[in-house]
Amino acid sequence: MKKFLLFALMSLPLSLSAQNHHEIGLVAGVSGYRGDLAQNWFPHPKAVFPTGGIQYKYFTNPHVGFRFGVNVLQIGGADSLSEVQSDVARNLSFSNRLVELQAGIELNLLPVDIYRFKFTPYAFAGIAAVH
Repeated sequence: MKKFLLFALMSLPLSLSAQNHHEIGLVAGVSGYRGDLAQNWFPHPKAVFPTGGIQYKYFTNPHVGFRFGVNVLQIGGADSLSEVQSDVARNLSFSNRLVELQAGIELNLLPVDIYRFKFTPYAFAGIAAVH
C-alpha cells in the first residue's frame, strides 16, 4: 500500500497537463447514533438529525482528482427512547455536534468527460478528522 501511494504521488507531476476542471457538490442527509444508548440498527425517529456539507473536487486530468470536504452533523442518544426498562431507569442522554474535514485522491477508471461518459467507476483513498 505504501508503494502504491508513493507511486501515485510521484506520478502526479507527469499528469498535470490538460483538462483540469473543478466540481462542487452539496451534501444533505441524516445522521444517527448506534451505541450504548441506542442499540438498535436503526435509530429512533427522535434521534435522527439532519446532516449537511460541501464537497470540492479538482481534476488534474480525466483520471486523477483530488477531493476535499466539510460535513456538519449531530448525533444523540437517550435511554428514554429505549424499549428496555432498565435502560429507561438509567436515564442517560447525550447530544453532540460534529464537524468532519476530509481530503482524498480519486482515480477514475474511465476518463471524466461530461460529453462522452456520464459515469465512471472509481477508487479513492483519503483521510478525515472529526472534531
